[in-house]
Amino acid sequence: MLSLDPGNAEAFALKAKVESTRSDRQIEGWLLLARQHLENSAFAHAREALANVFNIRSQSGRAVNLLAEVDRREREYIRIRQEKEQLYRGAVEAHQRGESARR
Repeated sequence: MLSLDPGNAEAFALKAKVESTRSDRQIEGWLLLARQHLENSAFAHAREALANVFNIRSQSGRAVNLLAEVDRREREYIRIRQEKEQLYRGAVEAHQRGESARR
């Protein structure tokens, strides 16, 4: 239809609406995937999914907010992991010194 009458404004409007709907669906899919990766602590994969959202719509507020949450949760994950590692090292050192948790 567009190739027959490229000046058809109605056809261009319909095409734009179809493309917008398609983009919205793709964005929803990427946001869902990013959220799933976030819940699994797969932070790099979450960022990759969000990058796909930004490729479609560079000013996606939902993606910006989710990216901020990814950053925050990754920092918290790292902090907790480091704390656990310190506690474990302390327990191993105490055990090597012959100390026991039992008294």
